[in-house]
Amino acid sequence: DRSERMQVARRIGGDRMSKDDYHILAYQLLSYLYDCLRHGEVPDADQVLWNDAHAAVKVNERYWNYVLRHLSDAGYIEGVSFLSILGRADPQPRIDSAVNITPKGIDYLDENSNMKNAYRFLKGIKDIIPGA
Repeated sequence: DRSERMQVARRIGGDRMSKDDYHILAYQLLSYLYDCLRHGEVPDADQVLWNDAHAAVKVNERYWNYVLRHLSDAGYIEGVSFLSILGRADPQPRIDSAVNITPKGIDYLDENSNMKNAYRFLKGIKDIIPGA
């Protein structure tokens, strides 16, 4: 249901085991976007852009933006652009339109069974261990 998806979205960044692993972050973001697409919901921009929830699980803004930029550059997501801002070392993301997973991103999820298994494992830990 929606509250469970939002809970997963708030926890993008994974569990203590691999919270900052690039592939886990990419898989979780793509899973969130695909889930929104399948349920006819517009993804919450606050869940796609870096926010305090990411910081709470020790994913820093620069790293999150790196993951987001490379998912966009690889064609896995659409609706995000990156702008150079005076005083910032790296381009900053901006939602141009409704951000979505692309067919290529869906293929990534389907083909990447190792990430699917890791995601299920981490989600299982959350279900077993309160507060995980």
